[in-house]
Amino acid sequence: MKQFVNKILILKLLVLLVLFVVSVGNRVLFDYIKPFKLACNVNEVILGDSHAKFAFNDSILVHSKNLSNSADSYFYSYLKLKKIISENNCIDTIFLSFSEHNLNKDIESRWLLNDTQLKQRLRLYFPLLDGEDLLFLLKHKTIDLFIGTFNQLYFPMYVSRGTKKFGGYEDLYLDNLAQELENFKKQESNNDTSFIKADIEIEYLRKIAKLCRIKKISLILVNTPLHKVLHNHQDNLYQTYNKYFLDIPFFDYSTMSLDDSCFTDLVHLNKKGAIIFSNAFRNKDDLEFKDNRYVYMIK
Repeated sequence: MKQFVNKILILKLLVLLVLFVVSVGNRVLFDYIKPFKLACNVNEVILGDSHAKFAFNDSILVHSKNLSNSADSYFYSYLKLKKIISENNCIDTIFLSFSEHNLNKDIESRWLLNDTQLKQRLRLYFPLLDGEDLLFLLKHKTIDLFIGTFNQLYFPMYVSRGTKKFGGYEDLYLDNLAQELENFKKQESNNDTSFIKADIEIEYLRKIAKLCRIKKISLILVNTPLHKVLHNHQDNLYQTYNKYFLDIPFFDYSTMSLDDSCFTDLVHLNKKGAIIFSNAFRNKDDLEFKDNRYVYMIK
């Protein structure tokens, strides 16, 4: 019996040793690849979720780099920001996508605390976790963090497919607008206005703001264009901004007038929409300070 217990202990130690070696190896590989090392003429970085990923065409924004990714919660934006700042001395501005869904607990549950989503993300993001991040996951998702230590075995395979796995602008060619307009009318008739603020997302947005202040980097929140049916459905966003983030500049392009041909759905721009928005964003001539934020206004 004693010999059996000893063998089990030895096996556990070997597994822990392998995981430790893999963790160290992945961090070395990450530092070698340097997916967040940017060209010296880039001083602005765009972070956030799919709203930003498909809206900011950084071939138009010549001194900017879009590193946003679909379903990126502020937790992942924070992980990336720490690495971006450490590897690039020229960064002076961060643009961060900021829409009502980013502050809704429903999205927090689906993007950050969802078991499947977290396991997938940890395959890629595990080497970016520091002690503070590990404690957060240990507190909220202990089992998934444990599984994530094994899932990081996939990291070399992930990064071998290209560093754009961490984010970047892409043209979006889907056309789901008609279906989403129909769904929106049904939801509106049901008067479904449920909104519960996402405490964790608010916490990590504050961490992003604090890190930017410490590093003397300007942080600017950006609400990208939305379809016109949503223009008057953003009260929760504005109320939350006024309560928690008034010290952060807010560029609100959500009510920018764009044709239906510029949207793939109610909240995402297609290639045409991204070109129009990116040109307007590059110039920033039509922003007017109104209701505590900078609102896009056609002169």
